Amino acid sequence: MRRSDQVQDGIYYFGGKMAQGKLNDNKLRYFKPLYVDNKVISGEFLPLKSSGSAPCKRFGHTMGFLPLSNAILISGGRNDDLCHKNITPFLNDIHMFLLD
Repeated sequence: MRRSDQVQDGIYYFGGKMAQGKLNDNKLRYFKPLYVDNKVISGEFLPLKSSGSAPCKRFGHTMGFLPLSNAILISGGRNDDLCHKNITPFLNDIHMFLLD
């Protein structure tokens, strides 16, 4: 379980795969949009401070927000780099980020 230092309106994301096939870092990030006349005109991605053990890098996973717990769940996905350790690259795990 990890804890993050912020709860904000915007878009949270974790992991993913870049066009070159490299996996993104295993960090929870936040996209802070800039609005003008109720339209998003730009924004920036901000890292969030966290503690605890991070989930491994992954793509193809699911994320969900639990409003009662103020938490983000990350489940499953894939990491092809784990094939030398595991029989399969598919992940069967759940991680929770508690947003403070």
